[in-house]
Parts: sequence; C-alpha cells; structure tokens
Amino acid sequence: AECTLVNFMVTFTGLEDQLLALVVRKEQPDLAALGEKLITQQTGFKIKMRELEDNILYKLATAEGDITEDVELIEGLEESKRVADEIGLKAAKAMETQENIKITSEKYRPVANRTSLIFFLMGNLVKIHTYYIYSLAAFTKVFFRGIDLCTSAELREKQDTAEAVFNARKKLKGAMNAVKIANMLGAAAAEAAEDREPGEAPAEAAAAEPEAAAEDDDEGDEEAGGVQMTDEEMAERCTVLIESITSTVFDYIRRG
Repeated sequence: AECTLVNFMVTFTGLEDQLLALVVRKEQPDLAALGEKLITQQTGFKIKMRELEDNILYKLATAEGDITEDVELIEGLEESKRVADEIGLKAAKAMETQENIKITSEKYRPVANRTSLIFFLMGNLVKIHTYYIYSLAAFTKVFFRGIDLCTSAELREKQDTAEAVFNARKKLKGAMNAVKIANMLGAAAAEAAEDREPGEAPAEAAAAEPEAAAEDDDEGDEEAGGVQMTDEEMAERCTVLIESITSTVFDYIRRG
C-alpha cells in the first residue's frame, strides 16, 4: 500500500497576497469594493463579447443567398460591431482604473510582507512546544485587531488635535473680529462727530461684515479635508500598522 501526504499549508507568497487584499479592504474599503466591481464588470464584458461572436457566426452560417443584400444581417452585424467597440472602450477604461488600484494597493505590501513573516515565525514555535499551535483563522483575527487598535488610537489623536486647533482658531478669530469692530466703530463715531449725524447704523453694518467673513472662514475650515495620503504619509501609515500588528501578535503569543 502507498500513502501520499499532501501539504495544504499556505505558502509565504500566497499568504502575503491574501493579507495584502485584507489590509487594503480594511484600510481602503471603497478602493477594494471598486476593484471587486471592476473584476465582475470585466467578466461580464468577456461573456458579452463571446455572445456577440457566437451570434455573428450563427447569422453568417444560417444566412441564405447573397449576404451583401441581406439588410437584416448587415444591420445586425453593424449593431454587434457598435456594441463590441463600446465594450472595448469600457474595458480599456476599467483596465486603467485597475492599474491605479493596484499601484495604491502595492503601497501596503510592506505590511502584508511583515505580517506573513510573523505568521511563519509563529508556526516555528511548535518546535519548542506543541502548545504553540496557531490556526490561520485565529491569526487573521489578531491581524485585524492590530489594525483596529492602530486606527482607534490615531482617530482619537486626530480628533483631539482637530478640536484643539478649531478652538484656538475660533478664539483668535473672535479676538480679531473684536478688534475690527472696535476700529470700525471708532471710525464711524469720528465721522458722525464731524458730520453731526448718528453713526450707529453704519457701525452695525461694518460690524456685520467681519462676522460674516468669520462665518465663511469657519465653513471653509469645516469643508477642508478628505485629501488622499501622499507617498510619505502612506509610508508612515504602513510603519504604524506594522508596529501595531507586531505588538498585538506579541501580546497574543505572550498571553497564550
């Protein structure tokens, strides 16, 4: 009798690719969803093109007489060509978008590479004791936990910083508006004294202008944001993710 052993263990490169997809889906959910949508769309394009080809071949095979005089056949071929050209343009645009998504996703490659290395290092711990046996499913949960802890800490820090900056700007603008209003009231009072006419209305109008400008500035500050990360910011983010995931895995192993 013969016995064949099959090793179903994931490879280092294969796990790295899986983790890359997971970290992109976690960090850039919109980007990951768009990538999946484009893959489905590309598959639909291939199916549609195959249907058009089969339809053209069927019409040519079943055509009777001189095909150059078959108006219905010619119109059908022209419609098939139009649809094929349209699908070709959409497919080219989808391919370009997929390339851009791939470029952005590859920026997270260091995170996936380090995490894959950590998993295989954990697998070697079984040589010390059988207690150290970890499944890929359990490791994936720890992997997500490291990302969540990193994201929560950064989010709290950004919120605190943004709130402090907003309050500081608000106080500064309030002081500047008070100075502007005082200057305008003083100028209006001097002009009123010269002309012997009440200047309350002009002063109120002048005071309203800086207040309106301050409101516009506040609205501009609130609308700012949503800018994509630069390469430097992306590299810094990956470094933070690597440190958080490594620390989380270490605590997981240490606690058992």
